Amino acid sequence: TALTREKTILKVEREGRASVAPIVAAERVAEALATTDLNVGQRDAVSVMLTSSNRFAGVQGLAGTGKTHMLKAAVKLADEGGHRIIAVAAYGS
Repeated sequence: TALTREKTILKVEREGRASVAPIVAAERVAEALATTDLNVGQRDAVSVMLTSSNRFAGVQGLAGTGKTHMLKAAVKLADEGGHRIIAVAAYGS
C-alpha cells in the first residue's frame, strides 16, 4: 500500500512539472525578500516556489532551520497575487 501511494505521489509530481505559469514575477520576489530577515537559503526556497512553472515544490531542511518561517513569507507573497500555497509536511519521520 505504501509503495503504491509513493508511486502515485511521484506520478502527480512528475505530471505537474512545467504545467503552470509562475505565480509571482522574479523581480517582485527579489524586491519583497530584500527587506526580510530570511537567510540566502530561505530566500532561494521562496523564489523557487513562487517563480517556478512546476505545480509542486519540495523544500528539505533539518529541524529548526526556518522552513516554517520561510513558508510564511512565501504564503504572504502568493496571497498578494491571489494564489494559495498548501504546505504538506511529514513530522517525526
